[in-house]
Amino acid sequence: MTNKKSQSAMEYLMTYGWAILIIAVVLAALFQLGIFSSFSLAPRAQPGACQVYRPYGPGSISLIALTGLCNGELPQYVGAFNGQGYVNVGQHTLLRLRTLTVTAWVNLISIHGPTSWQDAVSEYNGGSDWILRVNEGGPVLHTLVNLGGTWYGSGYSGCGSSGGALPINKWIFVAMTFNGYTITAYGNGALNGTTCTPPPGNTLGYSNLYLGSNGGAGSEIVNGSVANVQIYNTSLTANEIQTLYIEGIGGAPTVLQNLVGWWPLNGNANDYSGNNYNGTATSVFYTSQWTSGYSVP
Repeated sequence: MTNKKSQSAMEYLMTYGWAILIIAVVLAALFQLGIFSSFSLAPRAQPGACQVYRPYGPGSISLIALTGLCNGELPQYVGAFNGQGYVNVGQHTLLRLRTLTVTAWVNLISIHGPTSWQDAVSEYNGGSDWILRVNEGGPVLHTLVNLGGTWYGSGYSGCGSSGGALPINKWIFVAMTFNGYTITAYGNGALNGTTCTPPPGNTLGYSNLYLGSNGGAGSEIVNGSVANVQIYNTSLTANEIQTLYIEGIGGAPTVLQNLVGWWPLNGNANDYSGNNYNGTATSVFYTSQWTSGYSVP
């Protein structure tokens, strides 16, 4: 009887063993890709689930508040640019800033080359006023401002480097601040490289705002994904930048009285800051398969 059972077991393994092995390999690959990760199974925030409410209209700050599902839920989608698309927000009065903070979550698929650029967020109209840039000789993080026709930051005009090395195929939180005197770069909530202090007396200009590019097709377009772009009309502190990072890729804005634009890129290019600065997307698609390379801060 024992021999028959052993024989039956061997026959079963010979018949179905390869199928079991293939299934095991496929499951392992799916786990590796994050298909069965806790992120893929977690509830997702739908487009517009969290918004800023301005009861007295765009530009007002009295009684400003968050409304909706604003507990840092993972977004349903992120914006996928892949070296082809961009979002043009245009020119708006409230985006004519003298001091600023710009933050975004970015996942680079690859780098274009040692002297190429990928501009996550920029204000540009023939001559850039400021750029939050990745992938120049690295990839690295660059923060640039154009004051009085001269570039400052990231090795320009003797200002030194304001960015350090960044990974690819991994979500990172990048930020830049400018307080009118000093340009500072942050990666994953921490100071990234050195700061840059241009000569005093210059101010920023007024240009078109772009997400994922600095001016349209073929112009330093991000090859990867971008999410949760936020712009403030003040230079946030290091602690405030750290707080935004800890909130994660689905985090809502803080310091609402200084918020001028918020583009989660969760299924559209709309501005959810309450200022209605909706962007126009060109060759951008929104993917729900974005969790690979993301880690909870």
